[in-house]
Amino acid sequence: MRTLKISLLVFILSITISAQWYWQNPLPQGHRLNDVDFVDQNTGWAVGEYGTILRTDDGGNNWTANSNLNLGNLGNISFYDSNLGLINGSDGYEGFILKTTNGGTDWNVSYSGVMYGLGKIDFVTEDIVWTVGYGGIILKSTDSGNNWIIIPSGTTRILGGISFIDENIGTVVGSYGTILKTTNGGNSWLSQTSGTTGDLHDVWFVNENKGFILGESGTTPLILRTTDAGITWLVQSYGIGNSFSEITFIDSSNGRIIGFNQYTDTGLFMKTTNGGINWSFNTLPYELRGFSFTDLNTGTAVGLYGKILRTTNGGTN
Repeated sequence: MRTLKISLLVFILSITISAQWYWQNPLPQGHRLNDVDFVDQNTGWAVGEYGTILRTDDGGNNWTANSNLNLGNLGNISFYDSNLGLINGSDGYEGFILKTTNGGTDWNVSYSGVMYGLGKIDFVTEDIVWTVGYGGIILKSTDSGNNWIIIPSGTTRILGGISFIDENIGTVVGSYGTILKTTNGGNSWLSQTSGTTGDLHDVWFVNENKGFILGESGTTPLILRTTDAGITWLVQSYGIGNSFSEITFIDSSNGRIIGFNQYTDTGLFMKTTNGGINWSFNTLPYELRGFSFTDLNTGTAVGLYGKILRTTNGGTN
């Protein structure tokens, strides 16, 4: 009887040890995705909670986990080309920056010294990169993200969006309607009047004069537009309960905006074909946080529960 009990115990332990669990739904994983970046129609990366990094080489048909890092929440990603890429993240206490030079096979981490997370990443050239964050922090790298220097901004507001049109001219946006502009590569920053006290999340300049900012005032999403390099901003409000996440322009006429409804967990997609004078509006079934378009028709959006949406007709479907 004693021998039988021992044999039974060994059998149960062997089953327990050999048993494995596999993630099955949704695929490839279920953590929230915050941002996505494609360098061409086939090659792209998505990042999100719990250190999630995904890569696709077939236009998003299949995604594979690209890292075993578990540093914390990954918020923003930007690739200069198929090899060089940067990711901003936070471990809940301090922001960090991940860098790869081999397409995401390996990632090197450096801590920014900034409390909490960092905002958008903007490659101006292969060497010159900018990012922003809490406490009015502006960081600049002149060696592709290996080293970062703190640039005085003159504000302690939370900064989240940044857009440079060349090595000298750039705009940064943040909380309480903050807009800062530099024309000398960040040596000095001039505050601009936004016309709102709402929080501003993202900014995109089509050229030196025409730019757009996304934000919200309470539960009302805002689009700010300038045609005079930020001297004046026209504030437009859209709907109730929506939050705009990201804006991009494929060319001077065609722009895209992604966002979500904070009450229904649904997504929204806005599109302009006349340089931002008018925007069309689509509701999507999932809350979306980031997107990437490689041409007028091909785009990928990511969001809550690991959802990944793909369009090949400019966002109609």
